[in-house]
Amino acid sequence: MTSGSTTVTSATIAFTSADVGKSVRVAGAGAAGADLYTTVSSVTNGTTAILASSAGTTVSSAWIRVATDDTAAIRNAITAAQYGALVFPKGTYFVEELSAAQIFLITKSIRLWGAGGNFEGSWIAVSKRTVSTADYFHYYPGQASVPYFEMGWLCICPEVPDTYVGGASAIYLHSDATSQIQRVHIHDNWINGGASMAILQQDTDVTTSTATFYHSVIERNTLRGGAGDIYMVNCGDSISIHQNNFGNKGYGIYAKHVAGAAQLIISEGNFQGSASGAIFLDACVQATIRNCQIEQGVTQTAGPLGIVTLNNCASCKVTGNNFNAFAQNNCLALAGTTIRACIDNNVFSVANSSLYHIAYTTAAPSGNQNTPFNNDGYTASTLGAVTTHTF
Repeated sequence: MTSGSTTVTSATIAFTSADVGKSVRVAGAGAAGADLYTTVSSVTNGTTAILASSAGTTVSSAWIRVATDDTAAIRNAITAAQYGALVFPKGTYFVEELSAAQIFLITKSIRLWGAGGNFEGSWIAVSKRTVSTADYFHYYPGQASVPYFEMGWLCICPEVPDTYVGGASAIYLHSDATSQIQRVHIHDNWINGGASMAILQQDTDVTTSTATFYHSVIERNTLRGGAGDIYMVNCGDSISIHQNNFGNKGYGIYAKHVAGAAQLIISEGNFQGSASGAIFLDACVQATIRNCQIEQGVTQTAGPLGIVTLNNCASCKVTGNNFNAFAQNNCLALAGTTIRACIDNNVFSVANSSLYHIAYTTAAPSGNQNTPFNNDGYTASTLGAVTTHTF
C-alpha cells in the first residue's frame, strides 16, 4: 500500500467479490506505522482491492488479514445451543469486540467442542484491536447450582498468537451470591488470553454460600495468559488441575479457597515460572501439589521468594515434584501461618548457595515433614528484609 491510497495489492491473497465488507488489518500501514484497520469496499481483481480507509504509511511485503467477523454468528449459536452442545468444525473463526465487557456471554449450561486444540483444528482468533477489557468467553450463569460447563478441543487466542493483545481473559468463570458454578470441565485446549488470564475464576460475593466453582477439572491444556494462566479467587471444593502446560506471564496458578472449602489437586503440570512465581496457594486447605516439573529461569520480584509458595495454608502436601530454581529464587516458600505441610519425595535443584530448597518466613510451621532428594547448595542467610530459614 502507498500512503494516502486506499488500494491494496497482494500476489497471494486471491480477492473475490465475497470479500467486500470484510474486516481488514494491514500491518504497519496506519498512521505513524501503526496497523491499519478497515474494511474492503470493492474488489478490482484477484490481487487488488479498494479499502474503506487509506494508508497512513507506505508498506511492502506487509502482513495482511482479511476476515469475516463471526462474533454475531457465534453469539446466536451459543444462544441456540444452551443446555446442549455447540460444535466448531475445523477452521478459523475471527471475532472482534470494540466496546462490550465480553465477546461471548454464556448464561446457561453448555458444551463447547472443537476439532482440535491447535491452529489446524478449531481456532477462535481474537482481533488484535479487541478492547483490552473484553473477556473472550464469560461464563456467568445467573442462577444457583448450574449443572455443567465444558470446553474442549479448541484453540482460543489472539489473531497473532502469543502477542497478549486483543481482549482480557480467555475464559472468565464468574459467580456471586446468586450465581454458583459447579462441574466445569476445561480440557484439551490451547488457550492464550489477551492482557489478562488464560482462565480466571472469581466469586465476587462469598457471604451466602461456599458452594461455588467446585467439583471441576482443568486438564491437558496449554495455557498462556498475558498476566497469568489460572487465577482462582474464592474457589470451592474438589478442584483438579491436571497435566497442563503453563507459560511464563504472571502466576502459573494462583488459588485462594473460600472459607470452608478444601481439596485442590495440582498434578503432572509443566511450569515455566515468571517473576510472580509458578504456583501461589493462598489460604488453601488440603491442597496437593504432586508430580510436577517446576522451573524458574527469571528473577522473582515480589512476594515470598519461592517459585512455589504456600501462604496461610493448612494440611497441604507437596510431593514427588522436580524443582529447578535459577536466578534469585528459592524452590518452596512456606509463608504466613502455614501449618501441617507435608513435604516429601521432591527433587530440589538451586543455582547457587544463597538459595534455599525450602524456606519459611516465620517460625517453622508445625507438623512439617521433609524427605529431600538432591538438597545441594543452601546456606542460612537473609534475603532482602525477610529472614529465611531452611530445613
